[in-house]
Formats: sequence, structure tokens, C-alpha cells
Amino acid sequence: MSVTDWKPAGTTANVDRDGKPAWGTTDNVRTDDDDFSIVVLDKGPTYSDWLRLTNFFTTSDIPAGATINGIEVQYKRLASAADWVNDSMLKLRKTSDRVGDNKASATKWAIAKETVTYGGSTDTWNSGLTAADLVDSGFGIDLSALNNDVDNIRSAAIYFCQIRVYYTALVTFWPWAIIM
Repeated sequence: MSVTDWKPAGTTANVDRDGKPAWGTTDNVRTDDDDFSIVVLDKGPTYSDWLRLTNFFTTSDIPAGATINGIEVQYKRLASAADWVNDSMLKLRKTSDRVGDNKASATKWAIAKETVTYGGSTDTWNSGLTAADLVDSGFGIDLSALNNDVDNIRSAAIYFCQIRVYYTALVTFWPWAIIM
């Protein structure tokens, strides 16, 4: 089994989710530095718009016909207050829509930067994605944060996001290479 390098998103955007609070400066999540994308969440329970990250891989990263064995998503995050903010949704996306399992965790976000990883070397998120899907510029993730504090406005920040893919390359046998 092979694995790609960790890859940051090539494209980022805030995408409306029922008119909820928007993520600002989404391009900041493309580089692992001190810049971030932030969303200010109304008194809870309320969730954010989608932070959409796409355009991660090319055919030089994942060969055509490869079998996808697992997908890992990793991001660096922070909340404005302990014990109130957590994931609302975290899903892979194919060009047309979200696919597979919702990997959102009920674990509360920390008030210090923390890096979290979802998925793994044998976890395809039940997405049914192929190598062709993953190298499409529309492949990526949709992420939404949740404020559970009914008394206070809270904020959530994402500093960086990256994905890597575990795959098995297609093996082609050439019949004329067999010598008898």
C-alpha cells in the first residue's frame, strides 16, 4: 500500500448552510502558520456555514485506477471558550455533493491550538470514492462547527487543514512480457 504526502487545499470557500454564520478569510487554512479562518457562532445551539476545502490532489499524487484504502483529514483548530464548541459536521465531498460518513466528533474543541485527525489508513469513510474522484478539483471536505452554549456567543477557528490518501496502485500485466 502507498500513501500520498499530506496535501493542503488548493481552493477554499465559505458555503451557505441555512443562513448560518460565515467563515472569514478561508484562504488562511491553506498554509500552516498563525493565520486562521474564524466563524463567530450565535448563542447555541447553532452551527456554522460550511468551510469548504477542495482541490487537494492531481494524477501525479494518486495514479489512475488505484484502489482507495483509506483517507485521513487533519486540521488545526481552536475555540474561544472551553467546553462549548465542537464539530457539527465533517464530510468528504465529491464534485456534486457530500458523501460517506459524517466524522464529526462530540469532543469539545480546546482553547489552545490542537491538531486532530479523522479517518485512517483503512477508513474510506464509506464514501465509495475512486482515484478519479480524488484527483478531481471538486474533491474535498465540508466542515461545520457547533456552539452548544445557550447563553454566550462563541467563536471557532481553523488554522490549517490537510488530507492524505492510502491507496494500492493498479498492477497491469503485459502478456507479451511473459517468456516461455
